[in-house]
Amino acid sequence: MKPARTTTDPVREMKRLYGLGSPALRKFSAGGQQCSLSLGASGIAYALARVAEIMDDPDSLAAAAAWIALAERRSSHPKAFTSLALRVTPPKTGFASLAFAEPGLFYVKGIVRSAEGDSAAADISIRKFLSIARRRLSRFADVYSGGLGLALAAKRLMGCTSSAALRTQLARFSRHVVARAWATPRANIIGSRRFLGFAHGVAGLVFTTYACGNPGKASPALENFRRTANRMKRGVRWPVYGDAGPNLFADGWCNGVAGHLLMWTKVWQISQSAKDLEMLHRIAWGVWESGIGAPNLCCGAVGQAIILASFSSAVGDRRWRVRAVDFLESVPSRWGKYNPPQSLFRGKLGLLLARVECEWATRPLFPAYGEDVVRVQSI
Repeated sequence: MKPARTTTDPVREMKRLYGLGSPALRKFSAGGQQCSLSLGASGIAYALARVAEIMDDPDSLAAAAAWIALAERRSSHPKAFTSLALRVTPPKTGFASLAFAEPGLFYVKGIVRSAEGDSAAADISIRKFLSIARRRLSRFADVYSGGLGLALAAKRLMGCTSSAALRTQLARFSRHVVARAWATPRANIIGSRRFLGFAHGVAGLVFTTYACGNPGKASPALENFRRTANRMKRGVRWPVYGDAGPNLFADGWCNGVAGHLLMWTKVWQISQSAKDLEMLHRIAWGVWESGIGAPNLCCGAVGQAIILASFSSAVGDRRWRVRAVDFLESVPSRWGKYNPPQSLFRGKLGLLLARVECEWATRPLFPAYGEDVVRVQSI
C-alpha cells in the first residue's frame, strides 16, 4: 500500500508550475544559472522526467523534453551556468561539474531522450556529455562539484544507450575518474581537515567507488568510518571534517549524516554483511534523531527524507517510509535569496519531487547521483 497523498498533489503542482503551457516555461524566468541541473532548467527537466517515470505520465515527459530543449538552446547565454547573485561561478563550482555546468545538461538530455525511446538522440547526448566531461574534468574527488559526480552520471547513462561501444566508454571513464580521485592527497581522511560527507568528501568517494565496481579500494576508508562513528541516542553520525571534533555535525546530504546513510546503503547492498546492516540502521536513526534540517534537498530535510525512503526500500522496512513522509510534512516552506524555488537542490522543486519519491516511488531515487535501489533482503 502506498501512503495517502497529503492535501496538495505534488504532481499536479509541478505541472502547474513547470508543465507545458506554464508561465515559467513560456517566459523562462529561472534567472542566473538558468541552464544548470542544480539551479536551473536542466534540473526542472530532470524532476519532470523522474515524475514521468514514477507515475507513467507522458505529459510530464513531454514537459521534461521541452525544458531540456530550452536549456540547450540557451546554453551559450552568459548566465547559463553562472550566477554572481547566488555565488556560483565555474572557478568556484568546477568547470565540468554535473550540478552547475554543461555535463549536467547533456546528462539529463540523455535520460529524457532515452525515456522517449529515441535511442539515436540519447546516444548523441551521451557522446556530448563524455566530450565535455573529458575536456574540462577537474576536482576528481568531489561528487557535487567535480569528477565523482560525472562518474556516477556515466554509470547511470550506461542504462540509457543500446550501444555496447558507448557503454564501454562510459564504464572506462567512470573507472578512470575514481582512480584519479583516490590518487589525490585529499583522499586521505585520517587526521585531516578533509570533508567526510557525501557531496564533497569521503562518503561520496566510497559510494562512487562501490557503485563503479571496485569496493576493495574503499575498504580502509570504510573501516575508518566504522571506528570513528559518534553515538547519539539510538543512532550514529560523523563530524563534517576529519578532525573537527565532537561538536561540528550536519544533518543533510552534502556534509551530514544523511549522506552517510546513502553511502552505507550501497555498501550493505554489495557486502550483505550483518555488521553493515546493523551500522545502516544506526545511521538511519542518526538521520531521524538529527531532526528537521533546512527546507531543501541539498543540506536539509528534503534530502534526508528521500534517503530515508531509499533506505526503507532497500531493507524492506515500511516504517522508515512513513518516517520519511513525516519529515516532508514538517518542512517549513521558506525560500530565501540562495534558495530559488525553481532549484532542484535548493528550492521548492526539490521538495515536490521528494514528495513524489517518498509517497509514490516503488524504489525512491536520490536525484541525479543516487542509484536504483533494489531490495535484496527483508527484515
